[in-house]
Amino acid sequence: MGSWLKNFSILAVLGFPLAVAGTRTGLWQYGPGLKIVAASFLLACVVLALSLITAFWTRKSAPATKRMALIAAAISLLPVLGIGTQLVTGSQLPAIHNISTDVSDPPQFVKIPSIRDAGHNALYYDAAE
Repeated sequence: MGSWLKNFSILAVLGFPLAVAGTRTGLWQYGPGLKIVAASFLLACVVLALSLITAFWTRKSAPATKRMALIAAAISLLPVLGIGTQLVTGSQLPAIHNISTDVSDPPQFVKIPSIRDAGHNALYYDAAE
């Protein structure tokens, strides 16, 4: 069981670079690459949980299995922490696709005018242009 967990944890770790490499080289589009990242993250979470359960369950009866399970847990922790921190950070930020299509009365900028100077482009929107 421990060697299976270790192999799956390595697969989960390799999912992210595989997704990026495949997307960058044009083997697949952005969507499938993102699905590979999501699948790798879920696989890493499952392997982490099963590894910790296996390590606890075999702590006295099979020390070799316990050691392999702890190695698998450590390996699978890499994508869980890496992608998990991005998920937490992203959930605390506003949606980037939250745009206005009201061209007759667009929302007004509140903070940005105080940050910008005369050299920047104008902040008004003219639907006639």
